[in-house]
Order: sequence, then C-alpha cells, then structure tokens
Amino acid sequence: LWPQALMTHYVSLVAHGVFEKYPDLKILLLEGGAAWIGPLLWRMDTEYKGLRREVPWVRRLPSDYFREHVWVSTQPLELPPHREQLYEALEWIGGGERLVFSSDYPHWDSDEFQHVRSRLPEDWHDNIFRRNAMRLYDWSDADVPAGLAASASE
Repeated sequence: LWPQALMTHYVSLVAHGVFEKYPDLKILLLEGGAAWIGPLLWRMDTEYKGLRREVPWVRRLPSDYFREHVWVSTQPLELPPHREQLYEALEWIGGGERLVFSSDYPHWDSDEFQHVRSRLPEDWHDNIFRRNAMRLYDWSDADVPAGLAASASE
C-alpha cells in the first residue's frame, strides 16, 4: 500500500499546477517502489485532456512533468518473476535516468547495495549510484568524493 500515498501526492502536484508555478522544483519519491509509475503516468497522459477545464494550468503531459521533476529511490526494488519485466517497468521513468540508490538502512528490510546492483543493468549503475543524486541535489564532481562514488558504480 505504500505506493498509494506517492500516487496521490504526484497526482495532486500535477493537478494543482505546482510544477508550472515552481519550474525548478525537484521531488524524490522514497520507499514506494517504481513498478506502479508507468501505469499511473499512462493513465494520467490518456485522461488529463478530458479535464482541461478543471486543470487549465496543466500544459504538458503528466509524464513530462515526472521525467523533468521527479526522482525515485531504488528501495524497495521490486522483484518480478523475470528481470526484464523490471527493466520494462522502469523504462516509463527513463530507466536509469531517474533512479537514485537508497538502501533504507538500518531497517530490517533494507536493500543491500550488491542486491540492487545485481538487479539493474550495468549501464545504469553510474547514474543510479552517483550521477542522479548529483543532478537531484545540484552537486558537482568536486562535491562527491571520487573514490567513494566510483567504488559504488563499478
């Protein structure tokens, strides 16, 4: 049920024009997984034009706002029967472009770094374990210890 709250918040942010009013706003969704995002964005993209009179400030596809303003933590990382199903679900948010590593440590159900790394495509690793957090928090290469970040993405 954790994703339900995140869905409600995201729909509210779009419907109330928050991303139009605050074009530099960045949001990180934590502890809700990511597999639910694709179907929600698809539904919102399909339906929002029918509500134009109620939300005239929504000027773009809801999925465009998501891809520009929202990042998603990797915890909990869903475990579908086939790894490719996870990749397909994550492609809705741009694959490795919007995921940020999160272990949820010290909770008992935290996701170990090696677990997350083994479940995601290698070409996404640098973004997920380093670059996406840098983009989210406006950090430069100088702000992130090279050895620490490099060891995580290797």
